[in-house]
Amino acid sequence: MLIYSTVNLRDDNQITLDGGIGIGRVTEEGLANKPGLAAINPTPTRMIKESARKILGADRGADIVISAPEGERVAKLTYNPKLGIVGGISILGTSGVVTPMSEESWKHSISIEMNIHKQRGEDTLILTPGEYGEDFVKDEMNISPDKVVQMSNFVGYVLKEVQRLEFKKVLIVGDLGKLIKVAGGIFSTHSKDADARAEIMVANLALEGVPNEFLKEIYECKTTISMTNKIQEAGYDHVFQRIVDRIKYRIDKLLLHHGSEVDTEVVIFSRSIGYLGSTKPLPEIQEEWK
Repeated sequence: MLIYSTVNLRDDNQITLDGGIGIGRVTEEGLANKPGLAAINPTPTRMIKESARKILGADRGADIVISAPEGERVAKLTYNPKLGIVGGISILGTSGVVTPMSEESWKHSISIEMNIHKQRGEDTLILTPGEYGEDFVKDEMNISPDKVVQMSNFVGYVLKEVQRLEFKKVLIVGDLGKLIKVAGGIFSTHSKDADARAEIMVANLALEGVPNEFLKEIYECKTTISMTNKIQEAGYDHVFQRIVDRIKYRIDKLLLHHGSEVDTEVVIFSRSIGYLGSTKPLPEIQEEWK
């Protein structure tokens, strides 16, 4: 993508920096720049101005405008729309050194999004692992997605951020395939970190007194969807209540004694079946979060 600068010399020694076409504008509190400013972070701003000063000398100034003609299109593929940055991409950087840690950047973006909600004066948040959860909140629970933040696989990290930012109340809504891992105390839910879905499902079914032969059948399933379908067909779907209660237990235990108190509720669903269970009656949750 083409990114370029336009420089106009000044008669004084001031150096200004702004965004032109394709560079986003900040519209929300909670970001590094104030609303109305171009989305050029403080570190790149400083570095650009320092580089210009070396060339201009002490007595000459310039007005510098950064542009990216394709920026508005590309920005739709980024977090910018959710962060309240409109009209284009951001010029980012915190140290001037790029470290190949995409997960850390992703986590940082989620923290920024959460902080924007906090800066709006909100103290409640809905967390989902991804698009499926957000769609379920909107389409099946009839709750506005305005308070939804997608936490991806970083469940533990995001919950600690909830506590750090002092949110008072959180609703976690997600597909069983992701959240069942939390029932086993797994708070980084990417398959590269852990995958004990079958073991956790079998353990909870066993506690419900399900016959050993059926447990073996579930243990051999390759996907959570196939497990869920078999469980429902066999009439053992009461196990989902045990699992969702266990998810809440694990979350509450993670946050206990580590900061401010957070009121948590959990809803789980399956893409093949729909709603599976919640830590309090679903109509109550819907009413509370409307």
